[in-house]
Amino acid sequence: MILIFSVLVLFFVLSNSKIGSLTIEKSNFLKAFFPYVIILHHVSHLTGGISDFQWAGPYGVGVFFFISGYGLEYKRRHGVLNITSYFKRVKNVLLPIIIPVSIYLILLAINGTHIWQFVIEQLKSYTIVLPYTWFVITLIIIYTSYYSLSYIFPRNLFFSELVFLLLFSCLMMANDMDGTFYITTYCFLIGAIYHDKEQCVMKWQSKTIIVLAIVSFLLLTSVLALYRPLFKGYAAFGASIWTTCFIFLFTRTHVKYTSFINHLKDISYDVFLCQGIAFYLLSKGISLNNVWLYAILSISLSFLFGEFCYYLRKAVMSQL
Repeated sequence: MILIFSVLVLFFVLSNSKIGSLTIEKSNFLKAFFPYVIILHHVSHLTGGISDFQWAGPYGVGVFFFISGYGLEYKRRHGVLNITSYFKRVKNVLLPIIIPVSIYLILLAINGTHIWQFVIEQLKSYTIVLPYTWFVITLIIIYTSYYSLSYIFPRNLFFSELVFLLLFSCLMMANDMDGTFYITTYCFLIGAIYHDKEQCVMKWQSKTIIVLAIVSFLLLTSVLALYRPLFKGYAAFGASIWTTCFIFLFTRTHVKYTSFINHLKDISYDVFLCQGIAFYLLSKGISLNNVWLYAILSISLSFLFGEFCYYLRKAVMSQL
């Protein structure tokens, strides 16, 4: 997290445009690179090394939730938040899972796993077969809530979404579910509110005292992310503050959006999904004691499988 903070501040100093919004290019820039932050977080938990990323997971996921909320509010403001776009979004979230899941199940079957029983157990544990796909389930739930509530309570959407997220958290806690599954969902609502108030935010971006305060909050939450959460549920506050501060500063920078970064964005979701395959393969032959080799191979395999799944899906879709 300190690494991310340092890179952002350096980028901010060298490429400062004073004010800015979360454009599609800037949003895609974040999508291109943050899956690797999450992978490093999982590597840190698996190996006990790379301590800078040990508690970075909620912050990385928080950025994705923030971007999703921002994007949906943009669609709502432009009158395109309808049933057609809802099903398109759900399709775009679920369709890429098919190929990675198939590969993962084939690997498990080769290793002698009882596939049907494994699938049932994974679904019961809030996962779509592949590790870390709780994110997909939660994202679809939030999408559904936002689309529904925008029609039911159009004038009180943000409040009603907050109530929904609180109820969702209570339901998850009542069923003793892992806090990872819901604790960063508030970043989604913050993203939507951020878009709604972006003109005000852009005025604040030009005020030095506010910028310094934001940098301080970002540094503080980055440092705290190096250690265990201060209290149960802290990530809901820490990730929300960190993500908001990060976006506030990042949108002030000027990013050079290239075709390479665009490709990284295109495969980013596939890379995220395929990290479970990478970890499974590495667990069969790489010692967890070799932390950096494990990290490099985890990222490399996730990237390669992500590329393969992306192009295979595109090839299949082009024939339909």
